[in-house]
Amino acid sequence: MDFNSLKNSILFNISLQSKELFHSNFLEYLFRKYPDIFFKIIEEKQLKITDIKREVNNTDILILGEKKYIIENKIKDVAKIDQLNDYSKNNETIDGFYLFSLLGNNIQTKECIWKEIGYKKIINILECYNFNNDYLSLIVKDYCSFVSILINSLDIYNNCSKYIFYSSGNELYNKFKEIRMHDLFLKYGMSLFLQYFNENFNKNNIINTNYGINNSRPTMDFLIRKNDLNVLIQIEDLEYRYAVVCKENQLEYFERIGWFNPKWQSKRGLNYRSYNDKYGKKFYYQFELLKRNEDFNILSEKIINDIMKIMNI
Repeated sequence: MDFNSLKNSILFNISLQSKELFHSNFLEYLFRKYPDIFFKIIEEKQLKITDIKREVNNTDILILGEKKYIIENKIKDVAKIDQLNDYSKNNETIDGFYLFSLLGNNIQTKECIWKEIGYKKIINILECYNFNNDYLSLIVKDYCSFVSILINSLDIYNNCSKYIFYSSGNELYNKFKEIRMHDLFLKYGMSLFLQYFNENFNKNNIINTNYGINNSRPTMDFLIRKNDLNVLIQIEDLEYRYAVVCKENQLEYFERIGWFNPKWQSKRGLNYRSYNDKYGKKFYYQFELLKRNEDFNILSEKIINDIMKIMNI
């Protein structure tokens, strides 16, 4: 991983402020000045473009002209197929739907209307393009260089099947933290795992899944409703948490049905860890520690078995 080159790249350091916005803005600029680049990327005959818009109807780039195209740009995480399908349903007059993704590994189903193009292809086209402008050529060269390094560094997520994206004592995480890209490392991994879990264990979406970063730790939620309460498995870094958002007098019920262990204690001697969630409600949990680099399938089976037990009680 040539992270020293990233540190020396002016464009890379500028891009850190707003990663996906930066890439979308850069491509929009190039497509506006050199529209043939867009058609080279999508491998279509060049047509007239009359306008290019950003952030219209929740999509990143809208290209208008003889045909209409939508581009969804995904750098930090994996695109959600349901979200892409919603975009296409709400934009029925569009002629082409394109997903630009960092690794080109988001869409696994052949039925999807979206065509996915990885950044490796985009970079190859930009590197071969003659801009006839020395200043712009230098900028594009810097851009292609740092994006290529990002693609190569995240190659660990091609065919990834293990939980490698925790933060505690993780050499990979620390390397990404050096270049202030640890959020990309964590988010891409979490979204990849949730895609795997939902496609293989949660096809009916009975479990509500979500992810985020709390105190620099990756956090994934697997939530159901029971007795009008939010009950969930939460994985935060290497902690595998059994959790409930409830009142203190409701904890006894969850002990009785086996969700909580009345003999469990934290290192500080507490029977529960707790905090107020973003809605001001009390979030109670107990946890056990996961093995590092746990297999996706083993971890998914553990989650689904625990959730099914509580649902069936």
